Amino acid sequence: MNSPSYIISARRTVFGKTGGLHGKRRLEQLVGPVVEAAFKDAGIEARDVNSVFVGNTTAGGGNPARLMTLASGIPETTSAYTLDCQCASGLEAIGSAARLVSSGMADIVLAGAAESPSTAPWRLAKPKSMYQLPVFDSSGPFTLTENGIPELVEVGENIATTHKIDRKRQDHYTLESHHKAENGYEENRFNGEIVAIRIEAGEGRDENLKNTLSSDLMPQIPSYIPETGTVTSANSSALSDGAAFCVVVSEDVFIELKRPAAMKIRQHRTMGVNPAEYGIGPIAAIKDILAKESSVSLSEIESFEIGEATAAQFLACIDQLELDAAHVNKDGGALAFGHALGAGSAAQVTRLFSQMVRQREDSSATPALGLAAVGASGGLGSAMLFEAV
Repeated sequence: MNSPSYIISARRTVFGKTGGLHGKRRLEQLVGPVVEAAFKDAGIEARDVNSVFVGNTTAGGGNPARLMTLASGIPETTSAYTLDCQCASGLEAIGSAARLVSSGMADIVLAGAAESPSTAPWRLAKPKSMYQLPVFDSSGPFTLTENGIPELVEVGENIATTHKIDRKRQDHYTLESHHKAENGYEENRFNGEIVAIRIEAGEGRDENLKNTLSSDLMPQIPSYIPETGTVTSANSSALSDGAAFCVVVSEDVFIELKRPAAMKIRQHRTMGVNPAEYGIGPIAAIKDILAKESSVSLSEIESFEIGEATAAQFLACIDQLELDAAHVNKDGGALAFGHALGAGSAAQVTRLFSQMVRQREDSSATPALGLAAVGASGGLGSAMLFEAV
């Protein structure tokens, strides 16, 4: 990157079950309050924004970023772009914003992601002949394979087999993710991060988070693949609705705002991996970051946010990278919060912002370096390195 770019604010909604808390909210209804809060935190006005990047996988086409931009009170003269890199869409949107700012072509950019599977349009696959009926199609193709797109469960099982991660360990980590998230709420570590769209109890807590899971219950939950399977509805993440956005600014604006507490974006890398094991994409992306940032070692990074599509996929990543589990997903991950597709990776950045910036006054051990990484359908891994400033 030519010159530094900084994240000076970051907010998100809670993640809601599909058909649940956000079940009737359209994308722009999810985004508006989050963007308003992010602008207020940053001390800027909507009219100051030069461009908007939104990650989205469920809207069904068009340019939903433009609709969200106009619905958020941002002037119609502001450009808006939608990115679909599946689960990596949020990180890719923020990375695109950082590159635009670093190139000198923009000073203030809004970036993040929003997903609403609850209100997404249905897709129908066109019949191959006039004698066939149309069938529902969940998504477009990501891989060149006659067997179709590897589904989340299939990928989880592939990784569990290849990396020898048994059911017991997957269940154990799932409980740990929930416990970390529960502790985070009890200790108010989500304060200032979550935007409640309505002021009521359910709006301040991720809806998928369960306090009913236990070490006794987990073995009783059936696997998706009978007898031989290890991936279950509990140790895999639940499809969710949600939004997360941040404000990315240039060094000139950062100085003009008197250098507020922020995260400097040090590096962003995206790499391809085997589509059948796309959950290990973070490994390749993180290794590429380390190759580019030769002065940084994994041991120096004090806070990681790594996607938890399934427990098997997450555990394979930390095993292969030999990460200290105490520094990874400190307040839980998607197994606890839910998986809002592209918005999940934007929320990982919001979580890091809480740990590295928002909680700085309350902690003597604020992480100096943080990293977010996620795997995406089709065989992609995206990672972003941040420095607290």
